[in-house]
This record gives sequence, C-alpha cells and structure tokens, in this order.
Amino acid sequence: MNTSLSGFNTLIATFSSSSASKGDIVSMSGNMTVSKAASNAAFCGVCTDKRGGFVSVQLSGYTRLSYSGTAPAVGFTALAADGNGGVKTASSGGRTLLVTDVDTENTTIGVML
Repeated sequence: MNTSLSGFNTLIATFSSSSASKGDIVSMSGNMTVSKAASNAAFCGVCTDKRGGFVSVQLSGYTRLSYSGTAPAVGFTALAADGNGGVKTASSGGRTLLVTDVDTENTTIGVML
C-alpha cells in the first residue's frame, strides 16, 4: 500500500474569472471573482477547471503546486504566489501552509490548503 493524501478534505467552489486558467494559483479580485494571483499575493486556492467565464477553485485539502525559487521546506511554511501560476517561499506575508512533500526534480510540492 502507498501513502496518499489525494481527496482529503477537498473543498471546491465556483467563481467568475476572466484571467485564471486551470492550474493557476488565484486570489480574490472582486465580489465572487478571482484572478490569477500576482507575485507575492496571499492566494486563496488553485483553479481546477475553467468553463466560459467561470472557474472552479480548490480552497482546501491536499494539492500539488509548482514552485519557483528555493524549494520550500517540509512542514508549516509561508508561501505566496509567484505571479506565474505557482508559489514561492514568502519572505513576508503569504499563507502558512503544511508542505507535505517536495519534488525538486519536477519543482512541485504537496500542500494542505
């Protein structure tokens, strides 16, 4: 048996968006509206799908995210949007999330949102 966190406490909501694409880290940008998160933003979740002007956003649970810069540490780590659809270790601000695993070869991390 392998370990897996997929599906744990997953919560997805639908928002309006003209700029977010599947896989992007997103931030709130208006009433019931999200946009692709700008660099250093404290993001609210990850876009899981887009149809027309609407996106589904995963707000909690386990997910894999791309990262840029120095690999985040496993454990509770402050993360912010990197402005390119992924995350980076936050020097200040951001969100403190549980990083469960780091894949430096593919520059991805597993996190609990």
